[in-house]
Amino acid sequence: MWRILDRLNDLFLVPDEGHITLAVARHAAERWPSPEVAEYAAQRSRLLHKLVDDLDIAVASWGETDGAYPREVVQVILDISQIAIPSLASVVAAWITVRPRKPREDAGQQHETDSVPGWVIIRPDGARLELTYRSELSKKEQLRLIALFLKDGD
Repeated sequence: MWRILDRLNDLFLVPDEGHITLAVARHAAERWPSPEVAEYAAQRSRLLHKLVDDLDIAVASWGETDGAYPREVVQVILDISQIAIPSLASVVAAWITVRPRKPREDAGQQHETDSVPGWVIIRPDGARLELTYRSELSKKEQLRLIALFLKDGD
């Protein structure tokens, strides 16, 4: 897991004005190759698509979100307005778990977790906000940080 979260530091797509970059990590599997890795990447893709659909956010670039290879971290560029900031902040803050969880199987049916181990938001001025499960912040603290970070960029 540490390696995947460290990969968040390697990525730095600086968005144009009026956009933000959201880099999102996936959970790590115990071994590679593993069907878990593909499922974790697919789960992250579903979360990102649900985010933009639910909040009606325009996407300038999906990056490798829906790529055939399950990347450790993907970056999307979102067109974000002031109106969407509180909603975006609350959804993204809710994604991080206190500790990583694996999908579980009940009666042969797979259930996904609505979580990621960490993400980075990058503003057009190049400023970065990185939060991971290692940050050990409450959802309320995360929400406040995200909202302040996104508002400061305007």
